[in-house]
Amino acid sequence: MEFQIDGEILRINDSQISLRGEIKEVLTAGNVAVVLLKVPEAEIDNRNVLGINSSGDQIWEIDPVASASEEDAPFIDLVEREGEIWALNWRGDEWCISPETGEIKEKNFRRF
Repeated sequence: MEFQIDGEILRINDSQISLRGEIKEVLTAGNVAVVLLKVPEAEIDNRNVLGINSSGDQIWEIDPVASASEEDAPFIDLVEREGEIWALNWRGDEWCISPETGEIKEKNFRRF
């Protein structure tokens, strides 16, 4: 799957998708783009990882790490390890994500 990023715009194949925030990173797995959105310092957005299919439809949004909606714990990085996509936040939470469903397959905690 080919894609281009332009601020809040993601272009996939012939589709152009306007997302709710600036795109920080995109990893692809099959026909799904896993998108990490930047979160401005003044905002709380703990659901800043999205799944976009090859037709340009948002198919899922990640569950928040923080138990309370007012606790700020956005994801800050996406990494690929042994064919799996992981979302990481500043607290040390690492979540292995199913690209097709957004389901959390595994959770780890790593101190920095």
